[in-house]
Amino acid sequence: MTTPTFSLTYGEDVKLPLSVQAADISVQAVPSQRMCLIELRLTVVNDAVDGDIEAALRFPLPDSDATICGLSLGRDTAVAVPKAKAAEVAYKEKEKGRAVATAASVQGAVFETTIFPLPFNEPKELVVTCFTKLAAAADHGLSMALPGLTFAKPVPTVVLRTAATEGTPLLLVGEAGTALETGTVMRGTTLPGGFTLRLARPAAGTPLAEAASAACGGQLFWSG
Repeated sequence: MTTPTFSLTYGEDVKLPLSVQAADISVQAVPSQRMCLIELRLTVVNDAVDGDIEAALRFPLPDSDATICGLSLGRDTAVAVPKAKAAEVAYKEKEKGRAVATAASVQGAVFETTIFPLPFNEPKELVVTCFTKLAAAADHGLSMALPGLTFAKPVPTVVLRTAATEGTPLLLVGEAGTALETGTVMRGTTLPGGFTLRLARPAAGTPLAEAASAACGGQLFWSG
């Protein structure tokens, strides 16, 4: 079975890759709740077309139960509307020149959406946030894999960050499984093979919280 891959393209027919200047990937794990929050923060720029363009985003989810819980472009945050009205709302917003992102489909373990506008030579910050589960690993610890998060072209700066409410997280990057410390900066990489988050098994007698919280993007999320 082929793993769905990440893509951010423009051009309805040619599907050319959009330039990604920087990527900041943050994973906050809550082992006691068997879940984690992933935030993908990309700096993208339309450096090819002299005018506003629409881009298509394809984001491979860790599994079919993962939930997209946040999407924003610059200062504009996505707002949920009834499916029947989505196309009408998007058309009116585009006519006014406002930022528009409409989810095309969420099938299996892939999230697809369109983003507009991307003005010529104006860097924009695209942020995608999703909740997903932590699965039991062979060593009795927990893990989460996102192998499909690979960029079409090398990204100048990629940063991986991780934090956990309990236990010690370790980010493994690429098909070779190279271990990286949180906050590691990589230069000119496509992030081949995506990444895997592994958490060591908690020590015997370690109390696990019945409720936990974590800050992300200036907001506080909690689970219990």
